[in-house]
Amino acid sequence: MPVKPFEQAKVRLAPVLEPPARRALSRKMLEQTLDVLAHARGIDRIAVVSRDDEVLRLAQDHKAWAIKELGSGLNDALEEATAAARARGLGAGLIVPTDLPNLEPRDVEQMIELGQTPPCVVIARAQRDGGTNALLVHPLGLIEYAFGKSSAREHRRRGEAAGARVEICDADAFAFDLDLPEDARVLGYTI
Repeated sequence: MPVKPFEQAKVRLAPVLEPPARRALSRKMLEQTLDVLAHARGIDRIAVVSRDDEVLRLAQDHKAWAIKELGSGLNDALEEATAAARARGLGAGLIVPTDLPNLEPRDVEQMIELGQTPPCVVIARAQRDGGTNALLVHPLGLIEYAFGKSSAREHRRRGEAAGARVEICDADAFAFDLDLPEDARVLGYTI
C-alpha cells in the first residue's frame, strides 16, 4: 500500500476541504484500508511504503510492515516495496491505494481469486482517466509498474508482453476513488 505523507495527500480536494480536514481524511482512509485488508481472506502480510514517518508508525500500530520510501514517485516506491517483499520470499503482491472509500474485504478477495494462478496480472480500473486503482501481480516482479494516467492499458500491455494471463476486476468499489472535489461532495465531505 503506497501512502503519501499526510501533509501532501489529497491536495486536489483543497476547494472543498481545509488542510487539517484533508490530513484527517488521509489518516482515516489509511486506517480504513488497513482494516479492510486485515479482514480479507488471502492476505498474508500487509505492507505500507511511505516516506512519512507518521504514516509508517501508524502502519506498525496496525501490525503492517512499514517500508521507508527512498525513491521519488509512486512507481519507484512500489518497485522498492516489491524488491523488499521478494527478498522476504513473498510470491504475489496486491497494490491497493488508500483512497477507495467503498472498498470491502469481499472486493479484495475477488481480486485475489482472479490472480491465484501465476503468471497473472489482475487490474482494477479507475472509473476515469484510464488509471489503475488496484493491481495484483503474481509472481511479484513480473512487470514494472506504470501507475498514472492510462495505466490500466499499459499494465495490460506489460502483462501480456510478460506472457501473463491478464484479468480485469470490475468490482465497483475499485472503480471509485476519492480524488476530486466532486468525489468529496458525493461522499458528504465538505468544508
